[in-house]
Amino acid sequence: EINFNVDCSEFDIGSYFIHAIPESRFNVSGNANFKFNLHGKPENPRMKGDFVSSDIRLYGTHLQQFRAKVNLEDSLLTLKGDGEQIGGVTLDLKSQLNWKLPEPVTKIDLQFKGDGMPMLPTWYRNKLQRCWVNLGFQMRGRLNRLYGNAYGNYTLVTLNQDTIRYIPDLSFTENNMNVQIQSNRKFLVSGEVSHPFTDKANWNLTMSGLSDLVLPVLSEQHRRESETMRINGQLSGDLADWLFDVNVRNDVNGDSARIFTCQISGKKEREKPRLLDFQGTYYGSENDLLPFHAKCVVSKREFWIRRFEIG
Repeated sequence: EINFNVDCSEFDIGSYFIHAIPESRFNVSGNANFKFNLHGKPENPRMKGDFVSSDIRLYGTHLQQFRAKVNLEDSLLTLKGDGEQIGGVTLDLKSQLNWKLPEPVTKIDLQFKGDGMPMLPTWYRNKLQRCWVNLGFQMRGRLNRLYGNAYGNYTLVTLNQDTIRYIPDLSFTENNMNVQIQSNRKFLVSGEVSHPFTDKANWNLTMSGLSDLVLPVLSEQHRRESETMRINGQLSGDLADWLFDVNVRNDVNGDSARIFTCQISGKKEREKPRLLDFQGTYYGSENDLLPFHAKCVVSKREFWIRRFEIG
């Protein structure tokens, strides 16, 4: 029989996912330490241990505390843990990995709950009275061929007492994700993402009611105007080459008048900065057209305007 202890004080979570699943784009990073004891027969060992971190970033959410119990028995690896963003959301994680099968199969359940304010930019947060998160994710299958769904709601309460509740309904397989996100007001996103969670991800999404996104930052006058405004969009492409088409209309007494149209495209080549191209038209009250065109370059720390034309 075997019986030994393992103690790792600098476990790089992001590097693990990069090496374990090279084709994935799981947005997870941070460091952790773990201790476990492995004992029993070599052909069917048992393990018990602890996994602790004070710095995990999971899809933009920074968890300052995360603790998990790890157990291996009869080729079934289980992990039960919980995390906390100080002053923000909590995370509940339950996971199983079955090594008995020729290709290991996993089962993952994630639940985010709590105050979503720390997840938002300061300028947006200052316009809200409350933000509440209650989101769940279920994933099944092989680590490089997961399928599952997302559910729950994301609720904002503005300083003017407007309540905006976003309700996601996502289902995904290895090669495709069906997307539908709607709100209790006008917001709706629907479409597909092919090859999600990989470098080959490609989007085709239709959006309407985008004025819901800016409602918290609008003045009282602009809030009233937004009730008749229709902001729709279409997003297509991939990480290296995408196009976002936006159009704004004003619906009054059954008449629909164009206000603004714009196409934004983004291109990225390997290590070079991203190139953005803005091309649009503003339609005046007398249908006077005001076209504009801008070319920009974006790096991790800088934004340059290379060219700007108007009129």
